[in-house]
Amino acid sequence: MAHIKPIVINKMSELSENNMYISVYCESCEVWRDIDPEMLIEDGLPDVDYVQAVFKCEDCRAIGQNQTRSHVAERQSLFMPH
Repeated sequence: MAHIKPIVINKMSELSENNMYISVYCESCEVWRDIDPEMLIEDGLPDVDYVQAVFKCEDCRAIGQNQTRSHVAERQSLFMPH
């Protein structure tokens, strides 16, 4: 098996560079919302550590549950996004 170099992702910019995004689930509202890290950076927000970042529901302001997702993996598999 060929050696595969791991991807190290800590910052929002690294998510964007690797074609990834964050999905946030609000348990109270039972809704998923996607966050595009590139848009956050373009809007002037700091390039923060995405693991430490807290995202709140825009409707009820509850803290959401984060999932990191890959656009590439979704296109290459039968994975069905939310």
